[in-house]
Amino acid sequence: MKKNILSLGLLFRLLLLSLALGVVVLLVFYVSFSRLFYCYALPYSSFRTPYADTYISPKIPPSLHPLLFKMVQTARKRVHHFWGSTKARPVLVFCADEAEFAYFGRNYGTPAMVNLNPLGTYIIVLPDGANIDVLSHEISHAELYSRLGWYTKMRQIPAWFDEGLALMVDYRYPGGGKAHQHADYRKKLLELGLPGSRPIGLSELRQIEDFFARDTYHTHRAYLTAGQELSRWLDQVKVKGLLQLIDSLKAGKDFMQVYAHIEKMALK
Repeated sequence: MKKNILSLGLLFRLLLLSLALGVVVLLVFYVSFSRLFYCYALPYSSFRTPYADTYISPKIPPSLHPLLFKMVQTARKRVHHFWGSTKARPVLVFCADEAEFAYFGRNYGTPAMVNLNPLGTYIIVLPDGANIDVLSHEISHAELYSRLGWYTKMRQIPAWFDEGLALMVDYRYPGGGKAHQHADYRKKLLELGLPGSRPIGLSELRQIEDFFARDTYHTHRAYLTAGQELSRWLDQVKVKGLLQLIDSLKAGKDFMQVYAHIEKMALK
């Protein structure tokens, strides 16, 4: 009888321990992925959905909805023109302020961000990001992700490639509101160079956090560095080479080897 009581006590303690561990796991999962939960819960939120794949804060006047829709359509067309076709259908979430933005995405001090995950792609936009350049930039991220898949994108693609590619449809860098060539990026980087400053190497821009590791001067140079490299590479390989790169990565090949090989073949 005493042995049975001890066994029941041990079983009860193990059950309590399992429940406690389960709660801890759920809390860790929630803290780590709470922004995804909020994205998935958008259909049940107060955000309005006047257009497909679009959620707009109730704080944003309905009179502005058509303007936002027109911007999204123009940005989608710009990305389509660059790629030749589009596969991504990201959900756009227009927030009215930083507090709303924080529910859905991590803010690096940028006017918009793309929340990539295996179950969906969400572009979170602040009022400052409601323009064609920013929207095109984020939609380009979504397009690359859509073509590569979550696993390959996260495992293979360095941030300098992802950001540099997005700049090909984002005319803010180096400035002037137009598509830019390699020479434009090179010229702007030379203008920004301070005495004694050294160029930023691509190996220093593998993670998105590397772009924001210091001050705004570093961030500006980091984006220009990525844009300079991608514009140089695309001058040689064109979009055809970009699509070949994607196919090779999906087949399991190494990014840097394929990146260099495609350029080498284009120069022959």
